[in-house]
Amino acid sequence: MSITQINEEEWQKGDYRPAAMIRRTVEDVTKQFGITFLNIHEDGLGAAKLAGVKTAQGQQFLLEQFFDGPEPTEDTIHIFCLYDEAMTSHLEEILEALEVRWSEILWTDQRIRFQEHEVWREDDNGNRFLVEVTPNRAEAAMIEKRLTGLGHKQVYWIEGRSRES
Repeated sequence: MSITQINEEEWQKGDYRPAAMIRRTVEDVTKQFGITFLNIHEDGLGAAKLAGVKTAQGQQFLLEQFFDGPEPTEDTIHIFCLYDEAMTSHLEEILEALEVRWSEILWTDQRIRFQEHEVWREDDNGNRFLVEVTPNRAEAAMIEKRLTGLGHKQVYWIEGRSRES
């Protein structure tokens, strides 16, 4: 999964609000994805850098890093997403695309309700094993990607965990 930059003409209007804050910098995102951030000035918040991006599924997000204000957050990026009933799934999508680990999520909107996910493995004899339970899909996807990349004959996949588990 990846992200691509979008310009103002491509931007779909809507009610975009802060959904999360992650431990990343503009430089990190630029280096990893080639995204260019614009220098802007936010009223009351001061200097910032902003980029509009979309995931492979077409969901759009704003990524913004603030440099002034009461508490400068030069090592964090705020993720803005469409404020609707699918806000959690939208956020999961961009977290997975950005390869954000659970420990890098510093804050989320109170409406965000992550679902635990399980990473499973099937060996070449058809035996299935639970590898790990993660707090969200993005973390599970990174583990699955890493394990699949090892080149073994095992098959790995992700399943959502029921809330009763």
